[in-house]
Amino acid sequence: MVIHLYPVSKMGIGVVRDLRKAFVYYQKLAEIGNTAGMSNVGYYYVHRIIVETNICKARMYYQKAVKIGDIYALDLGKIVFQKNGLQEVSP
Repeated sequence: MVIHLYPVSKMGIGVVRDLRKAFVYYQKLAEIGNTAGMSNVGYYYVHRIIVETNICKARMYYQKAVKIGDIYALDLGKIVFQKNGLQEVSP
């Protein structure tokens, strides 16, 4: 059920937009090995959404997704880090 709820909370589709709740859902997804959840948690840490900026945690989440085989996480991590003047994510 979590997989279907996180975009609803993030985007506010049919409910009040709740980024904190979306972050919790992304964390739960990351914990069960979902690479989209890992990438989104990393994104939240880079962009200081709900949580304090933590580049080490962001890099860790992107790298976990890449290690599982999510090539999009590698690209997304590189784009996010380059736009923010940070060292790239590597596999």
